[in-house]
Amino acid sequence: MRPEQALAAARAAAAERDDPLGAGTTIEPTERVSIEQLMEWANIEPDVDLMRSTRKLGAPITWAKRQLVHVLRQYLRELQSQQTRFNLNLLIRVAELEDRVARLEGLGFPPPAPPSEAAPPPPTEP
Repeated sequence: MRPEQALAAARAAAAERDDPLGAGTTIEPTERVSIEQLMEWANIEPDVDLMRSTRKLGAPITWAKRQLVHVLRQYLRELQSQQTRFNLNLLIRVAELEDRVARLEGLGFPPPAPPSEAAPPPPTEP
């Protein structure tokens, strides 16, 4: 099967199923996390005090881990700041899109129609 035919094949297979849900029915998530909670989680702040080892010789292992973190501190902070910046910008974009969808739904715009059948594959060269 070619990738261009996959969508049509998946729709045909879904139409043949005997599920109790009708076509176009969706299942709502049971728990949804708010944007504020996601923003709190997006900020990466590791706690060095939580670094410990429960092994027989845990104290020297924990000391070695903390020394390694101390040596790599500049690199790790830069990495954390870049990841946090990405996480927060992504969440801001998601929040903007949610607001836009809510605004459009409030204006009475209908939801977009499902995409039509996949476009025919481009002709191949002989």
